[in-house]
Amino acid sequence: MRGVSGSLWELSTMLCRPRRIGLTLVELLVVIGMAAIVIAVLLPALGTARRQARTLLCLSNLRQLDTSLELYLAQNQGQSPEYVYSNSQCWMQLIQPFSSNLSSIGLCPEAAEPSFGWGSATRSWGPNVFNHQGSYTLNGWLYRYDIDDPQKLWGAEYGPHDAYFKLPGTVTPRVPTFSDGVWVDAWPSGSDEPPADLQGTAEQNVSQMGRVCIDRHRQAINVVFLDGHGETVPLAELWQLQWSATFKSADVVLPSVRH
Repeated sequence: MRGVSGSLWELSTMLCRPRRIGLTLVELLVVIGMAAIVIAVLLPALGTARRQARTLLCLSNLRQLDTSLELYLAQNQGQSPEYVYSNSQCWMQLIQPFSSNLSSIGLCPEAAEPSFGWGSATRSWGPNVFNHQGSYTLNGWLYRYDIDDPQKLWGAEYGPHDAYFKLPGTVTPRVPTFSDGVWVDAWPSGSDEPPADLQGTAEQNVSQMGRVCIDRHRQAINVVFLDGHGETVPLAELWQLQWSATFKSADVVLPSVRH
């Protein structure tokens, strides 16, 4: 009986003993340290995921711009816009009726802040450019070239009329329509040297290819093509696309590779 009584007494003592609640200082420090390690591991992955999401949103914007251009072409017997230096006749104004929200889809999420002039890798051009603001560039070789009045096209200075695509017509699937860029349009050539500054900040030193060769999406830009598909194109590969009807591809070395 004594054994039973003793056991009952020990059991009641254990049940009545106050339980320790919470963590000791050492345990708390261990938990904080482990949380810090987990955060340090996850932050780069989260940053990469956010950049990828912004890149995909940019591609979606470009596809919608391309769709608006296609609708414009369909209503104009396949004829592309003329180059007109006018607030009412620039390509943004011409395709605006075919876009429900041009002010939104015209901005890359990586370059949405205005520059009030020429854009850069991280800023948009405008909003004081033809009363518009945007992050994207039209391939100037798609403008309609009026052979009877070539001076109507300011871009005529960038190459012969044979270099311009004649729409409607048969073109290769690697013809860009819109891309990331620092200005409203560009006439890239295979002979263009890579820009010295991939941030696109020195407008006076930017070649035609330099208008689109910018480090906006981790040494790449987004491009949508005349057949409607879009790609994230590494900067060096921009010299391999069919920008014009007479474009000759070239191999280039980018500034970041030289250092």
